[in-house]
Amino acid sequence: MPPAAAAPVRNAEGNDQNTGSAHITAHVHTVTASIAR
Repeated sequence: MPPAAAAPVRNAEGNDQNTGSAHITAHVHTVTASIAR
């Protein structure tokens, strides 16, 4: 799921940098938490 989620996030960043950044941050935290476990 992380790779699939990454693609839409990049698109969101292109459309709206503020929203994209927020989504990227959220995904990064989620992925980091998953790796930690």
